[in-house]
Amino acid sequence: MEISAWTVLLQCVNFLIFAYVIVRFGMGPVMNQLDARRKAIQKEIDDADTIKKDALQLQKDYELKMKEAQEASAEFIANAVTHGENMKKDILGEANSSAARIKQRAEKEAVSMKETALREINAQIGDLAVSIAGKLLQDSLDSDTQQKMVVSFIEKVESGDVR
Repeated sequence: MEISAWTVLLQCVNFLIFAYVIVRFGMGPVMNQLDARRKAIQKEIDDADTIKKDALQLQKDYELKMKEAQEASAEFIANAVTHGENMKKDILGEANSSAARIKQRAEKEAVSMKETALREINAQIGDLAVSIAGKLLQDSLDSDTQQKMVVSFIEKVESGDVR
């Protein structure tokens, strides 16, 4: 097989024409397609970065809101405990005050009942003493002397010196 110079020259010219046609007509669309693909990939990378930044911001917002919610809940619990303690103090104060009033009223009633009973007893003793003295001394003492004896007897009973 013989290689002729014309064949090599024609093949070289053919190749150059083919390369020119490929570069002139094929390279533009291929480069445009590659450029479009590069832009699409870059857009996806930028979108992913934006989504990542948004997700990080949402996470920070969520953590901040969780912290605020925990603080608010702790404050609410502290306020409820304080309010409960205040209510407890108020209720205990009212109960103690009421108990003191009831005790004081009961003491007053007891003293009043004691005084009433003593007066009734003294009156009964006086009547009894007058009756006994009247029977014993019917004619020997006058009315003034009898009254003085009754008063003296009542005073002795009140002082506890009854003999």
